[in-house]
Parts: sequence; structure tokens; C-alpha cells
Amino acid sequence: MKSKRHFYEFGPYRLDTGEKILLREGEILPLTPKAFDVLLALVENSSHVLEKDNLMKRVWPNTCVEEVNLANNISLLRKVLGDTGDDHYIQTVPRRGYRFVASVREVRLDDSEGRIESPSGAPEEEDRLHANSQLITAALEAPGGKPTRTTQKRRWQAVIAFAILLAGTATLYLRSTGGPKAARDNPAIKSIAVLPFRQSGGDAEYIGLGIADSLITRLTNLHEIKVRPTSSVLKYNNLPNDPGQIGRELGVEAVLEGSIRRDGQTVRITVQLVRVEDGSPLWAEKFDDKFTSIFKIEDSMSQRVAESLLPKLTGEEKAVLAKRYTDNAEAYNEYLMGRLFWNKRTVDGMKKAIEHFDNAVALDRNYALAYAGLADCHLLLYSYSDLADKEEIPRAKAAATKALQIDTMLSEAHTSLAYVLYMERDISGAEREYKQAIELNPNYATAYHRYANLQASAGRPDDALQTMKRAQELDPLSLIINTSLGQIYNINGRYDEAIEQLRKTLEMDPTFIHARGFLGMAYLKRGMYEDAIREIEKARELSDDSVPPQVVSYRGYIYGVTGKRSAAKKILKDLLDLRKQRHVSAPHIAIIYAGLGETDQAFTWLETAYREGELGFGWLNDPGFDSLRLDPRFADLRQRISIRQ
Repeated sequence: MKSKRHFYEFGPYRLDTGEKILLREGEILPLTPKAFDVLLALVENSSHVLEKDNLMKRVWPNTCVEEVNLANNISLLRKVLGDTGDDHYIQTVPRRGYRFVASVREVRLDDSEGRIESPSGAPEEEDRLHANSQLITAALEAPGGKPTRTTQKRRWQAVIAFAILLAGTATLYLRSTGGPKAARDNPAIKSIAVLPFRQSGGDAEYIGLGIADSLITRLTNLHEIKVRPTSSVLKYNNLPNDPGQIGRELGVEAVLEGSIRRDGQTVRITVQLVRVEDGSPLWAEKFDDKFTSIFKIEDSMSQRVAESLLPKLTGEEKAVLAKRYTDNAEAYNEYLMGRLFWNKRTVDGMKKAIEHFDNAVALDRNYALAYAGLADCHLLLYSYSDLADKEEIPRAKAAATKALQIDTMLSEAHTSLAYVLYMERDISGAEREYKQAIELNPNYATAYHRYANLQASAGRPDDALQTMKRAQELDPLSLIINTSLGQIYNINGRYDEAIEQLRKTLEMDPTFIHARGFLGMAYLKRGMYEDAIREIEKARELSDDSVPPQVVSYRGYIYGVTGKRSAAKKILKDLLDLRKQRHVSAPHIAIIYAGLGETDQAFTWLETAYREGELGFGWLNDPGFDSLRLDPRFADLRQRISIRQ
């Protein structure tokens, strides 16, 4: 029986229903699986109105979802299709649904004979190649006259796509040192870690970490595979690698390790994928090329890893693996330096990272990933230091918005924008962006982490707990995620579980001040006053000028509750004096007054926090305000926050 490949064509676009990809003149356009399903439903019913309920039942069968999910996907499709108005391709029918208004042509390709058939069955002569190859060939054919910039770009993208189609075939196979085991010959592997590549013959620390980070970025978008984030593998940079031991520490089934030798403009990269269970290599390969060809090497490596893990790559997965955010080697170099300093997670590191990301976007104004890096740096700089300029928030918003103007599919940028909206008290807008970020990349732990904090702040602690556990599952060695999980237990009044969780976090790093502050609060609520004081004193000993404000306020609260009033008053005075010079969040002051038992003053500062837009359910649910909950003023605040949000 002959196999048929089914397409829909409209304008310059072709919708491949078999590969589940959308192409424009040979170029694969990035779409999420749900966005593709929405588009397919609209195209199959072109010229007819699809009711919202029916469309949602088709795309999300047997699932209860909010209408905003459909609206987000429609918005994404319009951006990808370049709609300038509602009725260019997708028309909104008010209070009913949507209608696809462009003219659609249905085509079928006979795989065995290479012929196109119209719906009526009349054959049309066509090149005897598969559809993707036809499109790539067409894109590579040069029209008469001087090619335009757009044409050159499309040809270059077509060359990349064609190279990726060849990846894993005879050429790469002969270069392999061991011959990869096909995914079908191995038990399914669903989780991997990419270690920083070891370096020799050079002193550029960022190259090995940068290449690993780039591969992680690509592979994370393969939704069937869990990939540990860069933050989890950072500590293994420049350390001797034991893939089995590291894999067990990270809780993954396979580890990708590699080495780099750079000599001037020549680079040799050796890489292998190792099964953690028995240490056996799934495949190994060497790459010798000029350093300026690093993009080509990364293309091949990511393709080979994916082929070793998945029996068959979809068109969408191939597009994700082929995706490059820049073709400018110098800009990429600056980006790698930015990522190196960003991953240090210090105030100085953030400032240096911003310099390098700024250099990257100066060299390539369309470098979306570098703009996303800038946004995250400004946000973290604001969060890490009381000395940070409040302008960091609008700077982060500008960078995230720019990244999304360039690439609407960038989960990192949606996550950064969501955090900005949360800081601006736009809870519904922030939640929408977090959901979009997670749909685009279900493996992005940071999106779950920040979304969980929003859920806690919005008065949904049970949802927050589940979301934070998902973040921990994706990034089990993250200190901040493990600490935040402990704090969510605190908020839920589950103090024994909070103590257990925070102790485990401190086993990973005894110097992590956030964990000690929250552990001190958990001990206090369990009536373990001596343990609470010990933890908060230890936090003070470890602290420096960048100590988190919440840890400072918890220290004041614990001192107040345990009768160390003079110490609590001293911390309170320091915060009040500091507030005269720069911003100090009012809830931090209110919580110390609550610990001192000065209820009226605590409510005065909670009212100040409400006026300044800094009081959400997250603070009201904080165990530091337990003593205020029976006061009518507390219920009034909760009601007003509910209305505002």
C-alpha cells in the first residue's frame, strides 16, 4: 500500500501534517505542539468559523484548560505568520471563535512514486524527492539578478537545514570513533546531564562551559528528555569527570562529556555519551575544524545526542536542534562570557555578565538569547542587592520585550517578562507569561520556580508546593529551588517537612544563608528556640553586605519572639535608617514589629506595604505574621489584596 504525505499550502506557507512542521519557502518555522494543532484545526476548516469550545476540545481533549491558553496560541500563530491585522490569516469572530480566511490548497505526496495528487486524485508531475528536500532545493536555487539580503538569509538557513538532514548519515558515521547505538537498540533514556567540556591547550575557561550551556539550551527543548540545567553541572567545571558518579549525583540516566583542545584557530572536540548504569558509551565522536566553525560542530553534536536518545526526531525537534540565535562568532564569544559570569550568581558576576551581553547585542542586534540574558541579569541584580538601582526592573522589561520581539518562542524571555509583571503587581499577566514559558519549554526549571513563588503570593500554597516540586525534579541540586521548597513548606505550616528539606539543602552547601534563615524560622515555629537562635546566628556570621533582606528580617523576628529584644530593636533601627537612604521593602520592617509583639506598628507597616504595592498573599501567608491573623485588620488586608489581584 502506497504511503501518502499530506500538506496544506497557503500564501508562502506549507503545513506538513506528517512531520508536524510549518515551513515558509523551505525555512522551518518554530511552533509549539499545541500551536501546530490549533493551526491545523483552523486550516482544515478554512473559511468556516470554529467555535472556541470545539477548538479547545480538539486541541486539549479530556483536559480542563482556561480560554487564555487558546488565546495565547492564537497570538503566537499570528506573530509567526506575520499577521498585521485580525483578518490576514486568522480572523476573530467576536464571542464565538476563529476563522482561517486565507485560501488553502490541499496536496498529497505519494512517497513511493514521488507524485503530488490533488484532492480529486488527478496527479501532478513533481520532483521525486521528499517534501523537505524539495523545499530545501527550491530555497537553494538562485533566481536571476543579485540576491536580496532576505534571499541570502533563506539560502543560508536552507544550507543549515540540509546539513542537519545529512547529520547522522554516512559522513558522520565514518567519523564516529565507536559507532552510535541506535535508540531502538537501547532501553529508553529519558534524562541526561551535559558536563562542562574539559579544556587543554588554552586558558579560556568560558569555552568549555559555554559549549555545554549551548547544548543544554538546544536539548532542553526536546520535551521527551529531561536535561539538567547549567546551574546543576556548573560545579563540575574543570574537575576530573567520573560520568557514572556524577550521573548518580544528578539523578540522570546518561551523561554527555567532552574535551576541547584549541590551538589558535583550530579546535578539536572529543565527545561521548555514557550510560550511567553501566558506564557503557552510547556513542563517541571527534570533531576537527576551525574555531569559527563552532556553530557547525554544535549542530552536529546536538543532532547526534538526540538521535542516540530518540528513535525518530520530528520535524519540530529537528528545527529546535538546528536553531541558532546568532551567526556572528564574535557576538557568540561575548555571549559565552556573559553566561560564565551569570552562572556565578554574585552581584559582581551579574555586573560583568551585563557588560558581555551588552557587547553581544551590540555586535548582533537580533541576538534574542543575549537580550534574554540581559533581562535575567537585571532581575537578579535587583533581587540580590539592596544597593541595586530600582531602574533594574524597567531595564529587565525592555530587554525581555526586545527578546520576544525577535523570537516569540524563547521560554527564558517569557519567564523574565513574567517576573517583571509580577514585580509590577500584574498577577494575571505574569501568570499568563509563566504558562507560556512552560508550554514552550516544559524542562525550564526557573519558570516553575518563579511561577511557584507567584502562586504562593497569590494565596495558592498547595499549587505552589506542587509547582516547586516540579522545579526541584528538573534541577535537584539547585540551592535556591531546594530552599524555596522549604519555605513553601513553612508557608503551608508543615514545619517538620520544612526542617528536613532545609537540612538537606544545607548538606549541599552549609554556607547558603537563605536556607539558614528559613530553617531558623521553621525551628522557631516548632518551639525549638535554641536551634532557631543557633541557625540565625550562623546566618549572621556567614552574611556580608549582600545578605538577603528577608534573612535580616527573620533574624529580627526570631530575636523578638525569643526575648532578645535589644538585638531585635538594633536590627529594626538599622533597617529604618537604611530606608531613609534607599528602598527597603515595608514587609521586612512589619515582620520585626510582629516578632516584638508591637501589633499596631506591624499593621502600620503592612498598610505602607499595601500602598507601595509590595504586599501580596505570599507575605500575608508568611509564618512571621501568625500572631496577627485573628485581628480584624488582617482579614481586611486580605480582602483588599484579593480585590486588587
